[in-house]
Amino acid sequence: MRPAFAALLLSSGATLAADGPAWDRDLLVVADWGIICAAPPVDTSVQPDTILGFIDQYPGEATIGLRTTRLPALPGLGFGVIARSRQPAGIDGVRITVEHPPIAPLATTRQSWAARIPPEAGAANFYRFDTPEERVPGRWRLTADLDGRILYDVTFEIVDPALMPGFTDPCPGPVPLS
Repeated sequence: MRPAFAALLLSSGATLAADGPAWDRDLLVVADWGIICAAPPVDTSVQPDTILGFIDQYPGEATIGLRTTRLPALPGLGFGVIARSRQPAGIDGVRITVEHPPIAPLATTRQSWAARIPPEAGAANFYRFDTPEERVPGRWRLTADLDGRILYDVTFEIVDPALMPGFTDPCPGPVPLS
C-alpha cells in the first residue's frame, strides 16, 4: 500500500458535479482528478495512519494521465486529485483520507495522512496499487479535510481488470512489479 503525496459536511463554497467530485471553491482550485502519472518515489514520510506506516514522496509535479473515476485494479496504477490553494500562504494541516473495501490481512478500510496544499503548483495526493492485497474492486473515496471542513471529496470505482479489457495505462514508463 502506497498512498502518495507529491507536493460529512460540505461548506457553502463546495460544489458537486452530478455523480462527480466535490470541492470547496472558496479554498481550492481542483486542477484535475483521475489516473495519476508521477516519477518514481524518492523518499518516504512517516504516516502512522496508513497500513505500512509511511507514504511515498514523489519528485516534481504529477499529472493526470486520464480523467476518470472508474479504473481497473492494476499493479502500479495510481489515482487521485491534483489541487492548489486559493490562499496565498497555502493550506497546512490538511488530512487526506482514503476509504476503501477491506484490505488483507487486517481488513483495513480507512487510511489517512497529513498533507499541505500549496498555492502555486498543484499538490497531488493519490493512492497507488503496489501489492496484490490492495487491488480490491469496489468504491474508493478520497477526501481532503481541514479540521473537519471538507476541501475535496472524490469517489473512484475500482473494477476487476477483466471488466475493462481494452484499458491501456496512460502513464509512460514501466509498470512496477508487485
